[in-house]
Amino acid sequence: MASSETQRLTNLVAQLRQLYRPQTNPIKRPHELLDIIEEVHSLVLHHLNNSNVVWQQSAELKRCFISCVRDQIIEVFLNISMNAIEAMQPRGGTISFDLLQPIDKDQVGVIISDNGPGFDKDALQHIFEPFTTTKENGLGLGLSICYGIIQRHGGQILADSQPGQGTTFTIWLPQVTQSQEMGE
Repeated sequence: MASSETQRLTNLVAQLRQLYRPQTNPIKRPHELLDIIEEVHSLVLHHLNNSNVVWQQSAELKRCFISCVRDQIIEVFLNISMNAIEAMQPRGGTISFDLLQPIDKDQVGVIISDNGPGFDKDALQHIFEPFTTTKENGLGLGLSICYGIIQRHGGQILADSQPGQGTTFTIWLPQVTQSQEMGE
């Protein structure tokens, strides 16, 4: 756990550097989306158990591949999950993962929702701006980094929230077809 958290923090520092001084495009490869979600689950499992938060994954999650830099997508899902866990304290709650299959099949949507305290409209309008936070000890960089990562992947990240009713993030990412997956 300590090793994975150290690696996560190392990645966060690297992403902060990239946020302000982006390098050339890293190589995107096909990765199985459910494997990424499962890895995030294993990384937050300890936090879930200690925070009275339940992880729910739709039983209907279908196998699909996305074109991505794996560590960056893990960082996005991990950041949103950890924010949700922290927001639902001290009472606990539920984090849910689900997928949306669009009509054109060029992208897949990942829905991450929680039943935490949510945000008001003013906070929601600025949620992806750097140095914007509702946390007492937050820096306000996590979601702006997530936004930049998703944009660089050719995707889109949207947030919806209402006070007292939780928050939902919908993340659209390029889906890889079977022929692309096989390297054709």
